[in-house]
Amino acid sequence: MDIKRCFEILKLDSHASPSEVKQAHRDLVDVWHPDRFSHNPRLRKKAEEELKEINIAYQEVASFLSLGQERLKTTSEEAERIRREAEARAEAKFRAAKAEAEARRREKAKGKSKSDSDIDWESRILCGDESCTGIIDSDGRCTECGKAFEESKAEAGANIKKKSREDHTDHESEQIDLENRVLCGDGKCIGIIGPDGRCTVCGKRLV
Repeated sequence: MDIKRCFEILKLDSHASPSEVKQAHRDLVDVWHPDRFSHNPRLRKKAEEELKEINIAYQEVASFLSLGQERLKTTSEEAERIRREAEARAEAKFRAAKAEAEARRREKAKGKSKSDSDIDWESRILCGDESCTGIIDSDGRCTECGKAFEESKAEAGANIKKKSREDHTDHESEQIDLENRVLCGDGKCIGIIGPDGRCTVCGKRLV
């Protein structure tokens, strides 16, 4: 029997709940029960036919609603399973990323610094740059500035010479008599003649 026809026999719409279907079936059974027409064989027979159709319709609708609830339950369970699997994958991905980051951090820390037991303090070589506190590592470079010993030593020497020249220039500037200063003989130069007879800018002697 068509399910739409079954709902019509029970006087219900297709959105009826299981409890409404059950109540509608009881009401129709009370109305069409054959015992009510025991005094009239014709009506009794008609009631039996009506009741048979009502029972069939009720069974069909009840089965239809039960199947719908089972499908809904299955769909809900499937959605819950998918959600849990997605959460598990996300959690596993997060843990893997966290473990990888921790491994990189440890590897970086291990490569960046040496423990005291790895350093030979008796034969260590200090960095060639006196302003640096590092020591020369096994790769020939300073643990602090990263420069090779000769490189840092040469750079330190150059800095000392530069500082010496600057100090000498400052000292000469202090000795110049600004009241009686003599300009450089080169018209294009803006220097003045220092105590040594040379221009403080171009270094030429006054002719």
